[in-house]
Amino acid sequence: MSKNDAFPFRKPMKKLHLCSLMIGTAVLLFTSTAYAEHVFLKNGAIIKGTVTGETADELTLDLQNGAVKTYQQKDIIRVLYTELYLGVQYVRLVDGKVIQAYMVDEDQNSYTFRKNLYSPEEFKIPRADVLFIARNNPNKLAGKADYTSAELTWLPPMGEVKEYRIYVKEKFGAYPKKPAGTTTGTRYTVKDLKSCTEYRMIVTAVNEKGKESLPSNEIELETINYAPDAPGRPRHIIAADRGKGLVDVDVAWPAAADRDGTVAAYNVYLKKAKDREFSRAARIAAPAKAVEPGEISHTFKGIADKTEYVMAVTALDAKNAESDKSALLNFSTRNTPPNPPRQVNKTRELSAGGRKVDIRLSWNEASDPDGRVLKYRVYRKAARNVRLGETADTVFTAKNIDAAENPDFIVTAIDNRGAESEAYALKKLVSPGVNLLARTIFLCPLGDFADMYDAAAGAAVFFSFDSFAAHGLALGIETGYWKLMPGHELIGSSYMVPVLAEISYSFDITRFFRIGMYASGGGAYSSVTHAKKYMPVYDVTRETETSFDGIVSGGLLCEFVIKSRLVVDVKIGYLAILEAEPMHCMIFGAGIGYRFDMPGR
Repeated sequence: MSKNDAFPFRKPMKKLHLCSLMIGTAVLLFTSTAYAEHVFLKNGAIIKGTVTGETADELTLDLQNGAVKTYQQKDIIRVLYTELYLGVQYVRLVDGKVIQAYMVDEDQNSYTFRKNLYSPEEFKIPRADVLFIARNNPNKLAGKADYTSAELTWLPPMGEVKEYRIYVKEKFGAYPKKPAGTTTGTRYTVKDLKSCTEYRMIVTAVNEKGKESLPSNEIELETINYAPDAPGRPRHIIAADRGKGLVDVDVAWPAAADRDGTVAAYNVYLKKAKDREFSRAARIAAPAKAVEPGEISHTFKGIADKTEYVMAVTALDAKNAESDKSALLNFSTRNTPPNPPRQVNKTRELSAGGRKVDIRLSWNEASDPDGRVLKYRVYRKAARNVRLGETADTVFTAKNIDAAENPDFIVTAIDNRGAESEAYALKKLVSPGVNLLARTIFLCPLGDFADMYDAAAGAAVFFSFDSFAAHGLALGIETGYWKLMPGHELIGSSYMVPVLAEISYSFDITRFFRIGMYASGGGAYSSVTHAKKYMPVYDVTRETETSFDGIVSGGLLCEFVIKSRLVVDVKIGYLAILEAEPMHCMIFGAGIGYRFDMPGR
């Protein structure tokens, strides 16, 4: 065996002298199976193995590579039945001299050394001449791990040290040839580790000649485990009656993530709103049933009806580390009726004789804040509403209606607990119709316009087709009379007669209220009286000019349905008069009018 083959970790002989009772380690770069026997041959070789047979003439060894070999007793110097530290050691003599050598044996009176480990030449030093013996590798390596780093400390070896090399590997596998870091001190922080991972670490010393020592003792450290991220905010999906004042409530929440592992389970906590502390209602293994991709669900079974509750969820990883609680979900087991269906439309289909029609109703799906919508009810509006039927679909056909009639209809939603929504009256906001309104108009001049006029007020008539092509889309025309109030002594009586085409689109907010946007354009006949000359003394001659100027306007529009056909609207916007130098103003309007259903619709 060559000298380089002696670089593996070794363990020391178990002898009497305290300085020689040091625990070795595995192989540098770096593992080796431990064998108790060391056979020293007269040619200088040191054979490691396990003695399996011995006679007066021969000795049989099981070698490290699995082979079995027999040696002649006459070729053997000694057999040590213990593990042996084969690194160089410093021997301090009582006379002050220091010897570097390899200790290969000892007894009660002396130590046996070699200058060259694999040379049979040996020498003895009496115990009485030895002050102490020390190794040249770092020792007492210790450490403490954080999430992604580890702080290491160790004691220095005997002799000068140029630098220390720190080697790191995960629990299984070999040490890399390249160290994780170097330092000249006896403290080092290993960085960029993975959390929740087991590592093994050793340290070696390098002297001024560049010779690397055997490693220190090996330590095992496990970096700290990050708890999972908190789950997303839960949501209340559905509640179902169990009877006797009890309900089942389904909840769901977004799945949590774990940066250094996997989420193994969820803890679900529940309390009544009036209580101070949560109690754990369930522990759910992950992955659990998903309501939607990435969501986890749970059912609270048999909890009290008509009661306010608060819930939260935490995530647990495989090491049982628990995340922070999710955002709280407050919910009530008191049933909330569903929202009414929206965007109800109707179309008429005449019969062959032209005396009867079928009216087809359609609407958007309704939603339920704490359950699900099971079906819809359709009523024909009258002094006492007449139920025409129920459907689980979003269409319904009322048959055999007199062609001369244009009845109103109401659609409601029914949830899984039997609660009925408010009535959504079809006629009020959805059925295509014609609006005729009278409006009061007020203008607030801006910029140069404000230098000439303080304000303007007037009245207008507005005629529109509502929901004629699509629900909420209206097209109309407006005309009226605006009186301009002079703001300068040179300006006299002035007025405008506008004619504007308007298009608007509105969204239903409730059954009685819509909000939308409008844009209009057209022109106006204008009459302006102003001073022809200004004579500083007394005389002012006035003249009247007329013109036809373009107008554009746009803004917000609100509409309220007060009664069956009575409509009130309010608008606010911007208006520009397109003269050579445009005039700008804000426009405010409020109107009241009547709604007519479109014939044949």
